[in-house]
Amino acid sequence: MKEKQINSGIYQIKNLINNKIYIGSAIDLKRRKNDHFRNLIDDKHKNIYLQTSFNKHGEQNFEFSVIEYIENTEILLEREQYYINKFFDNCNNCYNMCPTAGNTLGRKHREEIRKKMSKNRKGKGIGRKLTKEEIEKLKEFQKFINYTKLFGKKVCQYDINTGELLKMFDSISLASQEINGNVPSIVRCCKGGRKSYKGYIWRYENENIIKIDNVNDYMKDKSIREVCKYDMKTGDLIKTYDNMTIAGEENNLNITNIYGCCVGVQKTCGSYIWKYKSDNIDKIYNLQDYVRIHYTKKVCQYDLNGKLIKIWNSLLEVSNYYKTSYNSISNCCNGKSKTSIGYKWKFFNEIS
Repeated sequence: MKEKQINSGIYQIKNLINNKIYIGSAIDLKRRKNDHFRNLIDDKHKNIYLQTSFNKHGEQNFEFSVIEYIENTEILLEREQYYINKFFDNCNNCYNMCPTAGNTLGRKHREEIRKKMSKNRKGKGIGRKLTKEEIEKLKEFQKFINYTKLFGKKVCQYDINTGELLKMFDSISLASQEINGNVPSIVRCCKGGRKSYKGYIWRYENENIIKIDNVNDYMKDKSIREVCKYDMKTGDLIKTYDNMTIAGEENNLNITNIYGCCVGVQKTCGSYIWKYKSDNIDKIYNLQDYVRIHYTKKVCQYDLNGKLIKIWNSLLEVSNYYKTSYNSISNCCNGKSKTSIGYKWKFFNEIS
């Protein structure tokens, strides 16, 4: 209980993704924590390594914790120096940029502390020429900074059908999180490498585009064309979707397979027939062209003791009745598995 009343001590800020840490000391730990995270969120932290990592991984992946509570504030810097000596490694696994404890208390260091700082500086490379290896490291780090700045650029999201501006995001990373997408795809849209992503048009904010006028140019993208879903039994139109992405998400299907149906590469997907709305098909009449052979074969259902329960007209009838995949029943009929949904299955024509 007594330790909890102590407000001063040594703390660390830990990156939960790569376990890198930042070491510091404070008289008021709670206030110091608030100061750090406020500056990090505002992108104004003095430690560029910590700030860059924070921008990349996000606030939720950084944790502030106390390493040691210290009642005597006179030895705070000594204890901080102890932990820096223990973890400092030129920013490989520790974010601290300086090998010596800083003047974080707002007062001058005591003489013995200054001597220790002077001793620690010797051999640490202060004021010397950088080696080729260190220069290469700095170049790589600069590339990383540029990469982070790219993600920090504001982006605009536009409606694919009307071209209207829907929302502006402070960064590409935030935009990708909201639509459950990925950053590179949005970047490609902004740079013109692709027409749209996730059913939206994307542009950098500095392009000052209030509305996209040439919407039809973006509708050529296969993933955003309207698609129709048809019943395999009747051929009737069930539903029309604004794009394949929405159709795939609602039916838990891969949009590549839906696209394959629309262009005639495959017959069905998810037990449905798919066509582009632009094909102007109100109903599918030639259903026999879409029904696979094993859909029409009769299937026998047995209990686990081998007693016949029922003969079904097709795998499709079974899968619709039990709300399950026909593939699992088909595997059972073909000997690839012993049971499916708690029963044994065989094709009718295989019974002697």
